[in-house]
Amino acid sequence: MRSHALGRELAACSILAMVTGATSAGAVEGGSEDSVTTHAVAIATGGPSKPRIRCSGTLISSNVVLTVRHCIAPTPVHGASCDNTFPEPLGEPGDFWVDATPWALPSTAWKHVGSWVVPEPKSVCGNDIALLVLDEPFDEAEAVPARPVLSASELEGLAKLRTFGLAGFGASSALGEDLGTRRSRFDVPIRCVPGLPGFACDGALQYIDVREFTGGAGPCIGDSGAPAISSIDRATIFGVLARGNLGSTCAEGIYERTDVWRWLIAKTVLLETPAGDDPPSWAREAFPERPRPGDLCLGTGTCGDDAECVSFDARRSFVCATRCGAGCPEGFHCESGRCAPGPPSAADGGGGDGCALAPGRLRGMPTPGRRANDGALAALAAFALVASKRVFAIELSALARLLRRRGSRGDDRCGRRRRRGVESVDR
Repeated sequence: MRSHALGRELAACSILAMVTGATSAGAVEGGSEDSVTTHAVAIATGGPSKPRIRCSGTLISSNVVLTVRHCIAPTPVHGASCDNTFPEPLGEPGDFWVDATPWALPSTAWKHVGSWVVPEPKSVCGNDIALLVLDEPFDEAEAVPARPVLSASELEGLAKLRTFGLAGFGASSALGEDLGTRRSRFDVPIRCVPGLPGFACDGALQYIDVREFTGGAGPCIGDSGAPAISSIDRATIFGVLARGNLGSTCAEGIYERTDVWRWLIAKTVLLETPAGDDPPSWAREAFPERPRPGDLCLGTGTCGDDAECVSFDARRSFVCATRCGAGCPEGFHCESGRCAPGPPSAADGGGGDGCALAPGRLRGMPTPGRRANDGALAALAAFALVASKRVFAIELSALARLLRRRGSRGDDRCGRRRRRGVESVDR
């Protein structure tokens, strides 16, 4: 019974889409077949003999794949809203397989998924990532892992280049009839980066989280989980395709920022490195051997005698922090009794109450409750269920009512963080 439910509910890797036109679209539209970008992988169920493509992903170490959460925990059709949350993953990790060859065909090259890691926050927007840990690592003759960007400054620098690459295993039409060939293009324009001057978001903040960014034409059904690739270094990625415009031109993609998830990504890779192998240098360097206040930490007791390992960003990351006591040093501010890195966010009102984006605060970024006016609202909505070859749209009037309700009460997600304040790594 469980396997039937898995096939019905996953219905391939569904993309939460904004329907603004016809439903026909191409995979990585304008792209070409790609046998070089081996870190861009296919994710499937059904096993090596009968693989059924669910999503795309990125190999970021020999045995860890970065993808989207909705690949393993799809939300229902009526869940296409930033106010909704992800359910628990469906099925078991062992139902999933990963392949790095250019064509996802029946073969012995598929690697079995042994476990997965998902974020603690469950809101659909801003938290759509997952990490798959493989039972057997890829060797470099099969695939060369990518390096995820872990700092806001590096990500902003790549965004200022104005374009990026995208590689995925999506279909060439909205009907989803030819999934399974890796295609890529490297001229996708960057559009909205909340808080970054020169990348105006206009109405995009109606349907994205401030921890996401948007890009132009390219992504289509089945590409969900595909990497946003640096235009100057194809071995570097800085985003994960989460949702997109399912119009006739596949005109827009919404991406999760990798720097926001630096703690979870680096920790997973570090702890899951196969015995006898060295973890990637970027994962080691993310956790200093002797962390100072503001550095990432692995858990209780890793910050020395004078600091604690705590989270200021709703458990997305954990850093070493001292108590405010006699005051905080330059570059820190007092938040819930601890010295948090960076200046106070707008959500704190300058007083520090736990409703913050620190650490790794995205400079100048508006709080989640600050949305553009309803007149700029793009039509949100649908899950592209590839396996069933159907597209379900959410009634736009109902969505408008939802956004008006959100505006009238402020950002409840921020309110929940405000009440919870700073949190210890051991809750």
